Amino acid sequence: MPGEEEAEATDDGSESELVIETEKETSFAQPSFSLSPQVVNNLKRRGLTVPTEVQLQVIPKIRNERGTDLCVNAPTGSGKTLAYALPIVEVILSDLKET
Repeated sequence: MPGEEEAEATDDGSESELVIETEKETSFAQPSFSLSPQVVNNLKRRGLTVPTEVQLQVIPKIRNERGTDLCVNAPTGSGKTLAYALPIVEVILSDLKET
């Protein structure tokens, strides 16, 4: 979690506080996702503002490596379906704009 705290021993044996950032705040609007404003706004309206860890890893990979196979193993409820679906929606929207 962001701002997670941990105690660390110093050379003299006393403890000092160590703050570790394990996650950066991010959103579906981040450039690596390449999602259209329309899709990002629809996600926000449905209360989806922060992608899951699976989505953070999968969406950019699918968007940047189209045509390659990808298999993701993650627990139920981790966001796999949306990670696969959002890039597909973007392709469909892009195709509709071209016609």
